[in-house]
Amino acid sequence: MIRFHLAKLMADKGFTERRRIEIGEISVATGIHRSTLSRVLNKPGVNLTADNMSRLCGFFGCTLSDLAEYVDDVPPASASEIAARPTKQPPASKRVTAKKVRAAKARPGAA
Repeated sequence: MIRFHLAKLMADKGFTERRRIEIGEISVATGIHRSTLSRVLNKPGVNLTADNMSRLCGFFGCTLSDLAEYVDDVPPASASEIAARPTKQPPASKRVTAKKVRAAKARPGAA
């Protein structure tokens, strides 16, 4: 899967220029539709044409390796893998035990 670093590039350029870089500005400057830029920002594994990658590199003054990187696809966990994961136990002070239930019932005004 290809991971794009558009958010980081926007933040870096904004920091350097001391202003906020918005999708609309990138869209106007590059000719890439706003919805395409939004998908790149928000959807992992989105497809982007070589032409659009070239336009983004030109806008940000970066290389292709600054814009994107290849990462191994991680298959989603199966239900059995999720069930086999250890569960996080609450601290002992917050655990409800039979002893604590009996003690609470024994207190005056307890239900």
